[in-house]
Amino acid sequence: MWTKMRFCRNQWPLNAMVHSPNNGNGVTDRQKVKSSGSIWKKRQPEISPAKTAENGNKDLEEESDDVGLKKLLQEKKRKMEFVFGGDSKAAELEFERLSKLKTKLDSMKVIILFWGFVIPSSLSAIDHWSPEVKGQGMVCFGHLGKNVAEIGSYADLLFMEPKNEQPNSSKKAKDLNIEGYPVGGLSIGGHETCIIFPTLKVAFDIGRCPPRAVSQDFLLISHAHMDHIGGLPMYVATRGLYRMKPPTIIVPISVKEDVEKLFEVHRKMDHSELKHNLIGLDVGEEFYLRKDLKVKAFRTYHVISSQGYILYYVRQKLKPEYIGLSGNEIKNLKSSGVEITYTLTEPEVAFTGDTMSDFIVDESNTDVLRARILVIECTFVNNSITVEHAKDYGHTHLSEIIGYAERFKNRAILLIHFSARYTVEEIEEAVTGLPPPLAGRTFALTEGF
Repeated sequence: MWTKMRFCRNQWPLNAMVHSPNNGNGVTDRQKVKSSGSIWKKRQPEISPAKTAENGNKDLEEESDDVGLKKLLQEKKRKMEFVFGGDSKAAELEFERLSKLKTKLDSMKVIILFWGFVIPSSLSAIDHWSPEVKGQGMVCFGHLGKNVAEIGSYADLLFMEPKNEQPNSSKKAKDLNIEGYPVGGLSIGGHETCIIFPTLKVAFDIGRCPPRAVSQDFLLISHAHMDHIGGLPMYVATRGLYRMKPPTIIVPISVKEDVEKLFEVHRKMDHSELKHNLIGLDVGEEFYLRKDLKVKAFRTYHVISSQGYILYYVRQKLKPEYIGLSGNEIKNLKSSGVEITYTLTEPEVAFTGDTMSDFIVDESNTDVLRARILVIECTFVNNSITVEHAKDYGHTHLSEIIGYAERFKNRAILLIHFSARYTVEEIEEAVTGLPPPLAGRTFALTEGF
């Protein structure tokens, strides 16, 4: 006789038969099944014209999906480049790494779907096992199902797509444009400060190492408070991960030895090289970041050892007496050893870090007050906090900046490091109410508030 295997109720798989010679009438059940054709017809249904049209529409949808997928990949690569400050090489490496990881997790999902069929089918088969075996089988399938479900949830979590995300979303960080420079980053008093000038490849302080800071080749640290230096090891490690060149890091000379020890501790724990070029500068000392750009440390007044930085453009200009000469004449003068140019050094960007307003009246800081752009801390902006309170904690109050307004010869002033007690509206209200010497050239960095 024929017996049916119980893989799934009310279904007759083609090969789910156990053969016996005949049914007593000289005709086997298999022959009966084949002659009736009922099962075979169910397995091979006719395709109607409507079904063919439907399949054609599906093909068009698949082609459309392919185009959409290409656009999605291009958009993801573009976003990755934005995160890495336009560094396409680093963005490409990260994109490839994530793509490989997603492929592995997609393979896990295939396994998950497979077991989603096998486990229920196998549970049906367990019905025929002995009570002892049945108990053990149920426990095994229970653990397997639990682990597979967890893997699936992790895969979905890692590659969950944001819903209705638009390229110009308000959540996307937007650079300020100040005197032709895009300026990004964030600065919240006591939380994190990292100011980025991407066209100069320079970051002032590192905060918690925001992703975009990683692509900056030069990092200038003003002081060793954690909200300004905490992300330093991560900054160096991440650049190493993406095979970017070792960064140049400038710190106050007073903390250089401690920073070296910090990296040694992380090397010991992480077993990584953490390659970088660490420079200690004292107030008044200079260092060339490149041939036409140098940095100089200036004195600031905080509760711990601190300093600010001025970036200078260094250019060679033709001396006035040689202006108007022909190219050959200038070439001959230069060949004969005559010095035909002079060096022009112009303060371009100044960054204070945390400081009291005392730096403004320091006579050695005149270049700070005439730099094209001044990035200055302004922790407190209204009368809810007194100037005395600000000084007690080594910070600057907006009323002090207003009091010294005539001293600032800068084309633009960027206020940073506002206390987290303020809202964006309170900060903007304070800035829009500035008097004429400051109004129109003063900006506020409110990213993160």
